[in-house]
Amino acid sequence: TTRWIGGARLDRAETKDYRQSISSMMGMATPNPTAGQTRSDTLPSGFVRYEHDLSGSPATLYAGLGHAARFPDYWELFSGGASAFSNVKPEKTTQLDVGLQYSQGPLDAWVSAYAGQVRDFILFSYGTNMMGMSRSSADNVDARIMGGELGATYRLNANWKTDASLAY
Repeated sequence: TTRWIGGARLDRAETKDYRQSISSMMGMATPNPTAGQTRSDTLPSGFVRYEHDLSGSPATLYAGLGHAARFPDYWELFSGGASAFSNVKPEKTTQLDVGLQYSQGPLDAWVSAYAGQVRDFILFSYGTNMMGMSRSSADNVDARIMGGELGATYRLNANWKTDASLAY
């Protein structure tokens, strides 16, 4: 048996900067350059997955491709330095995953791998200024992600099961 599975969504996010002042590197309040400004975005996400049941075996092969976008959160916008509210872009991840799932009787097992590209990953950096005061900044960088997992579950009875997995 072969199946195609897919989905899509749109996320709408909006935020407003109500801060009238912000702390400077010297710890003094300075006028906020983005006071009263509003940011909004509509971000698309979606995936498609191909599944194929292996004939004569309780196993399914799959491959999927997905894309997700994420609006910056509160900390990334308001704790990431004076320019974070206007400069930090939404993250956009595109990922390919492949795997094999096995299920027979009390045993379920799987192996999977993924690789992806993250455009505008939101990187938070922490440090101290010359006066010894802590500071933070948020910037966008591009990144690659990859990993894999091997695992199994065995049902001992109706109330008990064991699990083991190894992920990298």
